[in-house]
Amino acid sequence: MTMATCVRIEACNAAVFEDKPHFNDIKSMYYKEEECGGYAVARSGDTIYLHFVFAKDRDEEARSHCIAYIVNRMIVRYRPKQFIVTKADPKTIQALYANLFFDKGKNYVRPVEKMRYVLVDRVFDEEGYIVDQGAMRVMPFGWFDTAAKGCGWIAAYNFMKAFGQEAFMQETATEIASYSSFGNVMGVSIFALLKYFKKHGIAMHMYTGSNERIAKIIQDSTMGILLYVHTDGAHYCAYEKRPDGRIRFLNAGYGRRNDIMDPARFLRQRTVLQCCKVFVVEEKHRNNIAI
Repeated sequence: MTMATCVRIEACNAAVFEDKPHFNDIKSMYYKEEECGGYAVARSGDTIYLHFVFAKDRDEEARSHCIAYIVNRMIVRYRPKQFIVTKADPKTIQALYANLFFDKGKNYVRPVEKMRYVLVDRVFDEEGYIVDQGAMRVMPFGWFDTAAKGCGWIAAYNFMKAFGQEAFMQETATEIASYSSFGNVMGVSIFALLKYFKKHGIAMHMYTGSNERIAKIIQDSTMGILLYVHTDGAHYCAYEKRPDGRIRFLNAGYGRRNDIMDPARFLRQRTVLQCCKVFVVEEKHRNNIAI
């Protein structure tokens, strides 16, 4: 298991899947070092069939992380066009929805968008978060490419994935680009980002302040988006709190899968100004933080 994900897999007793004789690649799944259950895989052409057996006490968060890890692992290994799950319990269904699966008849289907295979695998971490914007020159954004101006839509994409509402990359980039003017020559505006979240029913709260104040807000929240200025200009990055309480910054340093750092230290080392902005969704922060 790498530091970038809290999921790991290992060989398991195939008897758990004795009713799936045509399935292979049978593994046990662990989240936060606790066993979650197992999964099995069957391939047919460009389609991968997945079957999950989760322990009843595993919550949707654990299931969602495990599914994201397995899906991305299969994408890298087999390059499928779609995934199909034929049977799932209610908790697993919600975790599937969080990972871009949708209902199709009696099955749950997740297509793999074409852009995923245009981009090199190092753009993504083990669960499919975008961590290397610098390798995304082939993906357009406004009048430019994502490597040059795309940090805003990447931050939104990573946030939505962490929030349990993963979206397609191209749709996210196109929608956010449509909310800005002049081909996003100045990158993604704050207005465009807030409009995107509002359209998707997410009330984001923006705070501006000293690095010390923003660091505290980041540490007290479970996820969000940071806007700060480094030596190359303004930059958006999403962040999430790991199970051990540490903060992982996504696409803050291109290609860094394990960009885990204390927020105060991050801001001391990465910013050139003594103030920045943070966007958080948790309503409780309106009461816990002095405006």
